Amino acid sequence: MRCISWAIGLWTSRHQHSTADYFKGGEKIPGWATGLSIFGAKLSAITFIGIPAKTYATDWTYFFLLMTIIFCMPAVVRFFIPYYRKLGVTSSYEYLEKRFSYVVRSVSAGMYILLQLGRMGIVILLPAIALSVVTGIDVKLSILLMGAVSLFYTVLGGIEAVIWTEVVQVIILLAGALLALILIPLSLTSDAAAVTQTLEQYNKLKVFDFRLDFSSATFWVVIIGGFTLNLIQYGCDQTVVQRYLTTPDEQTAVKSLRLGAWLTLPSTIIFFAIGTLLFLFYRDHPGQVNMALDAQDTIFPWYIVTQLPAGVAGLVITAIFAAAMGSLNGSLNGVSTVFVNDFLRRLSPGKEDKFYLRSAKITTLLVGIAGTGI
Repeated sequence: MRCISWAIGLWTSRHQHSTADYFKGGEKIPGWATGLSIFGAKLSAITFIGIPAKTYATDWTYFFLLMTIIFCMPAVVRFFIPYYRKLGVTSSYEYLEKRFSYVVRSVSAGMYILLQLGRMGIVILLPAIALSVVTGIDVKLSILLMGAVSLFYTVLGGIEAVIWTEVVQVIILLAGALLALILIPLSLTSDAAAVTQTLEQYNKLKVFDFRLDFSSATFWVVIIGGFTLNLIQYGCDQTVVQRYLTTPDEQTAVKSLRLGAWLTLPSTIIFFAIGTLLFLFYRDHPGQVNMALDAQDTIFPWYIVTQLPAGVAGLVITAIFAAAMGSLNGSLNGVSTVFVNDFLRRLSPGKEDKFYLRSAKITTLLVGIAGTGI
């Protein structure tokens, strides 16, 4: 994965002659690649590890939290993407100055940068901890490796490198998840009747909870909270919005969002199913549970390293690293874009484009070091 990422970084760096190339990929990225990138931008290693762990411990009540991405898609397609494309913006916060004032724009952009700095630390720390617990890989070494690889190709290639690397990462991640989904049922010793009885006994397939209770994960909480969260992320978050701006035209941008949103459905089913199958597997093989570990948060990585064939386990572990790096590089490029366009161009106006391009690369490097350090 490291070699592929470095190769993509070197290949895309040949095209980085302006800030338009660095921030928008020259608006020539194919819609299918942008769609996979939109999907991958929000599919972190925390998702890869956390969803199966949550489903293993509980049920499917959070399923529609992710489905709200599809529900909010029509609003983003109708109101947000056309507006961004019409205004010709690079940062999603440029609109705020046109509508309100530069103060509103700068405050919003600054909050985004702070959020991403904190997020970067989390999205590489948590998978590093989980992998360390079950594989013995040093936490700091994992963080440094993910940070260094992400920094290399993101600094060199900008958003184009980010998108093409995420395409590869999404393919590896889904391939690893699919292999696990196929192999876990083959390890079950219970027959179909026993499996059905166990699922019913523990209510593991519960999806809907229609109680009017807003203090727990009822259907109403999941739908309202999920819709609001995803409308913000897919309508306003620079990390996603920037991808809408890399396609040749508005129609292609819309198609890319639809692809990224609809991919959420099969991937969510896969990850939730893995969690349920892990519950069934460890019901059949209670002696395989490592009682010294957190039985929930590390359950999927523990299954990977102890039950899957070495080659398959290596692929799935690579998928976890890939997901972590995918989340990191999107934040790196997003922060660089916002800093240069929302702050630097205002503080140092009238400079040559090469100055802003060089500043973008330096900013990406510094932010990456800061995020890895955090």
